[in-house]
Amino acid sequence: MTQYASLEALLAHRQALARGPRTPVLDQIDETIRSILGEASRLVVEEPADSAARRHRDRAESKLRRELIARGVITG
Repeated sequence: MTQYASLEALLAHRQALARGPRTPVLDQIDETIRSILGEASRLVVEEPADSAARRHRDRAESKLRRELIARGVITG
């Protein structure tokens, strides 16, 4: 997997790819997120509807960031 400077960079790249047809890179990003967060992966790809959803998203992003740093996918 490509190395990214931040979680925000990875998610921005994912969002850009999601606007077009499915690609192997998008599949790989989605599978990595799913492998870390399970069903909570939807929290980082959907816009939160309210403050409670935002808090859930923040927790999911924190977990995702820690694991991606440990795996060497993001640098910070």
